[in-house]
Amino acid sequence: MISFDINGNLFPYDVIEQEWKEFMYWFTETIEDKRHRTRLLKKYEAYVHEVKKNFGAGFHQWVDGSFITQKKKPGDIDVVTFLPYDLMVKKAIFVEKMRKTSKLKYNIDGFFAPTAKWNHRYFESCQREEKRWRDLFGTSRKGYPKGIIKLHF
Repeated sequence: MISFDINGNLFPYDVIEQEWKEFMYWFTETIEDKRHRTRLLKKYEAYVHEVKKNFGAGFHQWVDGSFITQKKKPGDIDVVTFLPYDLMVKKAIFVEKMRKTSKLKYNIDGFFAPTAKWNHRYFESCQREEKRWRDLFGTSRKGYPKGIIKLHF
């Protein structure tokens, strides 16, 4: 179950894992302007499809921004895609292309971050990057805490 605090931010103030259908329900069906949010979600689906096409399955995304608040007409969806470090390096050209074009093409403020297993040489660096995104996505512009949605693909 999803809930919001008095500022309209997602609660609890943590990374909240959801299935795709559950995410669709809570952020389109239960919010006032369903048509606008459904259009944004369709573009997000196309974005996810493009990432899957180039990286396969086995990644996850954190979703943030006004789309996961009670704002009536969010302008876009903020997403950071977490990919295995070596794969992200191998596909650096695609990552850069998506970063540059996602806003215009998909209404996605899209970013990418590396992940690594504990024995990878860049494990600590990847952990710092995840913490940076948690701090950024877990706080509103006004400094209020907020939750983050995590989706697995």
